[in-house]
Amino acid sequence: MIDRTDPASQAALLDYPAAQIYLGGVSRSTLKSLVGSGDLAVVNIGRRTLFRRCDLDDYIARRLTAVA
Repeated sequence: MIDRTDPASQAALLDYPAAQIYLGGVSRSTLKSLVGSGDLAVVNIGRRTLFRRCDLDDYIARRLTAVA
């Protein structure tokens, strides 16, 4: 679970482990599949692959409307 009192939990960019937790504990391979299919965008800075928090929120919102 993300500690909302931790300043790092408010970061605009999340790495793979943080994005996995943010999406409810999905596996790394699931996250890579979402990136590969174009469902999630990434930001590359140097060798790091990061996820924008707003893109993760948009993905969650799309999934919630698809279920409803």
